[in-house]
Amino acid sequence: MTKLRLLLLATTTLSVAQFTAPVSHALEADASFRVAQAAPAPEGEPKAPPKAEPKGPPPAAAPRPAAPPAAAP
Repeated sequence: MTKLRLLLLATTTLSVAQFTAPVSHALEADASFRVAQAAPAPEGEPKAPPKAEPKGPPPAAAPRPAAPPAAAP
């Protein structure tokens, strides 16, 4: 019975250790997180040309095929 209790204690400790390691790692990584951003455009440079107007609605969908004939009884 003592060996069983020791085994259960050891497995519980290993399980808890798996969950605590990534949490502490995530806290350390948060401080050094950087995001690259594009430099602002110079003032004298023209902006991108406007987008073209839409050409119209899309074409209609193809009609559904006829239902197959019913099976003979």
